[in-house]
Amino acid sequence: MPTAPTSDAPRTTLRADILSVALGLLTSEGPTAVSIRRIARELGVSPGAAYYHFDGKGALYRALVADGLAAVEQAILEATPAAAPPLERLVAIARAYGAFGLAQPDLYYVVMMLRADGIPELSDAEKAPGLRMLELTATAISDGIADGSVRAIENPVGAALLLWTTLHGIVGLAASRRLEMTAPGLDANLLLETAI
Repeated sequence: MPTAPTSDAPRTTLRADILSVALGLLTSEGPTAVSIRRIARELGVSPGAAYYHFDGKGALYRALVADGLAAVEQAILEATPAAAPPLERLVAIARAYGAFGLAQPDLYYVVMMLRADGIPELSDAEKAPGLRMLELTATAISDGIADGSVRAIENPVGAALLLWTTLHGIVGLAASRRLEMTAPGLDANLLLETAI
């Protein structure tokens, strides 16, 4: 059984390094290329040190997705002024989501698009950031409908889902590099801004 690192700094750094290498392998070679032993070898650490943080590929993948969802939520919260008018909040949410995905396409691809066999589902707690982002969007829409600044279908959650699927379609095409294949020269930022 692996022993615990002696301080929090090495533990935190190694965990982040493991996730970084895993992300690189997932996006460059696919899910079959990822293994704890390979990541440990690439980092120059013992497999036991890597297994201390993740008991297998499923735990590693879940951590990437959970940490990624939390990072998207944090980016949106930082960009969205809570006291701003509803339409301003809605635009800030959409822009922050798009900016995150375009700035970190590999992480976006793994968090929002990649599915692999044998990977366990996220727990409710791990899914919570995604649900909170949807709720934040629906609240801005609901507030905007109430003050007349937003025209949307009467169901704010349905309108929020419509917005998220539009944004996801654009960012997903860019993150998977399919946008450049199907529409060379089309600027994803301009496409996002037009959709917003």
